[in-house]
Amino acid sequence: AAQNMWYRVTEATAGFPNLSNVVQLRGTANALIALKSDGTIWTWGTQTFLGNATAQTTRNRATQMTSPSANPIKMIGATRNKATNGTSYYILNADGNLYALGENSDKQLGDWTTTDRTSWVQPKYTSAAGPVMNNIRWISPQEHDENYGNINIINSDSVNYNWGLANGDMLGLLRQ
Repeated sequence: AAQNMWYRVTEATAGFPNLSNVVQLRGTANALIALKSDGTIWTWGTQTFLGNATAQTTRNRATQMTSPSANPIKMIGATRNKATNGTSYYILNADGNLYALGENSDKQLGDWTTTDRTSWVQPKYTSAAGPVMNNIRWISPQEHDENYGNINIINSDSVNYNWGLANGDMLGLLRQ
């Protein structure tokens, strides 16, 4: 197929219909995630996860992901770590619960581990056993550079938290 033409994304469902009714779209260098008006989430690209305990793989059609909960989704996002060729996804529900999935070598999922996750986990505030992030208002995953997987969030107390792989002062860390 020619690289200089417009194409419609199609779903990996019977008949390969065009992906439609998309209300949010986010992505990284190797994976995209879409939220449809019916609340379903879809992904495609060369480094994708579904959230159903399956490994990262290439999907050339939009494939429906497993949702982390039944609550309505407010925001979606993704980031990538080029060093490990891994994608990380983020879902913020309307009730304030934050979920993460995927590559985690730099703790970008916020669960205080470096274990990649093939099922959704909730980032935690203080430790692996600490309180889950369930009062989040806004998320901003670092989607614009494929090298540094990280995320910033704002919670209901208007406090900014961030984690993941820093480059320079990307996360506002004090250097000594």
